Amino acid sequence: MSEFKSMGIMLQGVLDPRHKDLLRLMISNLKNLDERLSVLENPDPPVWNDLPIVAGWVNFDDSAVPASYSKDDFGKVHIRGVIKSGTVTDGTVIATLPSGYRPCADTSYPIADPGASGAASITVRSSGDMEVYGLSVSTEVSIAGTICTSLT
Repeated sequence: MSEFKSMGIMLQGVLDPRHKDLLRLMISNLKNLDERLSVLENPDPPVWNDLPIVAGWVNFDDSAVPASYSKDDFGKVHIRGVIKSGTVTDGTVIATLPSGYRPCADTSYPIADPGASGAASITVRSSGDMEVYGLSVSTEVSIAGTICTSLT
C-alpha cells in the first residue's frame, strides 16, 4: 500500500494535465489489480452445507466427514462425506442439491463401495437429484466429487 502512496506523491509533481489523468488512471487500475490478487492469494475457506440425504441414508458417525456440499469461486460444486444404511437399488435418489448447486448436465463420478461389487457411482442430475448405481452394500459409502455448474 505504501507504493501507491508514493505514486500519489510523485503524481503531484506532474504538470501536464493529460499525463496527470493518465497516471491517475494507471494508479487506480493498479490498486484494483492489487485488491483482486489479494483475494486470490487469501481465499475465504469454503462454507460446507449439510447434504439433505434421504432413502434411509444417514451420516456414518461422528468420526467421519458428514455428507455436505460447497461451491467455490469458480462455480464448481464439491460434494463429500461418508454415509451408510440406505437403499442401494440402482437409481435410488439419496439427496437433492438445491438450485444454484446443480450441474448444467447430468454428471457421474465413482464412489467407494466396500462390497467391491465393481463400478459404483453417483449420478447428479441437472434437476439436482443424486442417484446411486452399482452399490452392493450400504454399510459405509464414501462420496467425493466435483461438478461444474453454470456461472449464470
